[in-house]
Parts: sequence; structure tokens; C-alpha cells
Amino acid sequence: MTIIGIKSSIDPAQLTEKLNVQPFPALIELHLTRHDTNAEVRGTIERLRRSHPQLQFMLHSPVTPLGKIALAIDSPDYAALLRFAKLCASHPHIIGGVMHTQTVGMPFLGMRVARNLEALREAVPELDSLWYFENLPGETGKEKGFREFQARFAIKQITLNMSHWLAENSLASLEAYLMERTEMELPTYVHISDHTELNNNPSSEHIGKGSVAWETMTPLIDFGIIETESEPEQLGREMKLDYRKFMDFKTGVRQRSLF
Repeated sequence: MTIIGIKSSIDPAQLTEKLNVQPFPALIELHLTRHDTNAEVRGTIERLRRSHPQLQFMLHSPVTPLGKIALAIDSPDYAALLRFAKLCASHPHIIGGVMHTQTVGMPFLGMRVARNLEALREAVPELDSLWYFENLPGETGKEKGFREFQARFAIKQITLNMSHWLAENSLASLEAYLMERTEMELPTYVHISDHTELNNNPSSEHIGKGSVAWETMTPLIDFGIIETESEPEQLGREMKLDYRKFMDFKTGVRQRSLF
């Protein structure tokens, strides 16, 4: 099954703008902030599904004063991790959540990750079928480090951020890694964007502007969202254009512009 979508905040105006795209997305990734309550997130999901009953949801770990919450945070912020885990489990149409391995600029502390994961797995038994752990610049930026992270902490579900990967690894390794996970039937959620191979800046590039051979890459991606940044983000024009480009590759059908 192919489940491809876009990202948005829970702001109704931004959702309206970003969902104005064809083909209508199967998935939306909601990027949360520390101000978004669980009730607001669930209410947003219920409201959207009344109009679009086929729509599925992923959640992105909230932004806090220290950045996006990550497994390598210290004890005082464990409550934020637990709240996010419970939120991901709280609605039948939430597929899961994106969890950062570490916050950019934060040292990777394996003992802290192990401690937090052990407590979370006990508190939320379905955690490993909910969270998709994302490769981040730093300890898990290199393929070797990301694989070691997965092995050390028994991680099966991952978020593969294409820009982060290509900032530190080759395009050939990305294609091989995605093919390997497909063959092994391992759950793989992709943050889809272009990137110039081994350009150390991990920011996303627009589809067609980087090194990705989309004719080869697109068949390897069946679950993910377009990660392209837009200016202004509220309108999401660049992200919607890249979504249509990707779906053109995926379906072979040129989509009519609706914005």
C-alpha cells in the first residue's frame, strides 16, 4: 500500500492551505509544539476525518524550549517523552510518531537513551510499533552510526530523512539501504526531499535540485511525507509543488495545478 503525504502544524489556516493539493494526500504529518495539547491534536484529527475519512496521521515530536524532544534528553524532560508516546497511542488513525535520536547540537548519551527507552517501553507496551526513530546529524548521521543505534536499542521502525542521509552518505548507499529494508519488510517512513550528495548542510532541497535519481528512488518509497521547507511555511507552496512532482513520478500521471 502506498501512503504518501505532506506536513503541517495543527493551525486550521495552515491545514486548509496545505491540503489544497491534488492528488489529495493519504497522510499528514502534524508537527507539534509544546503548546499543542493532546485534546487539540485529537480534535484536529477528528475534524479532518469528518471531511476526509481516508486521511491517516503521523505525529512529529514536539518542539520544546530546548528544541525537539529526543531520546537523549535528561530526566526533567522525561515527562515530555511519555506524553508524546501516550498521544501516539491515543487515536486509531494515528499511525505513529517520529522520534529524534538526539537533538542537533546535543551530545549523544547512550546510557540516557537506554534508560529512557526502558522506562517508555514499560509504560507504553506498544511503543515499538508506534515510534519511528529518525536519523539525525551527529551520532546517527552516518550509515554506520544509524545502524549501530538500531542494533544497540533493538529498533525496527525508522524514519529515514533523505537530506540528513545524503549530507553524510552516498546516494548509492541510500538506495541500497531502502531496498534492503523493503526486502526485509522492515517498517520505513521517509522524509522525502532532494539533496546534493555529501553536501554537509542537511537542509532539504527541492525535488530536481539535488542528486537523487527519482526514477530509481520513487519505487523504493511507499510510506512518507514531503519534507520540503516552504516560504512562507503557512502557505506551503514549495512543499505542494514537490508533492505533485513526487506523485508524478509515483503514478506517471501529470497532475493539474489547483493552487
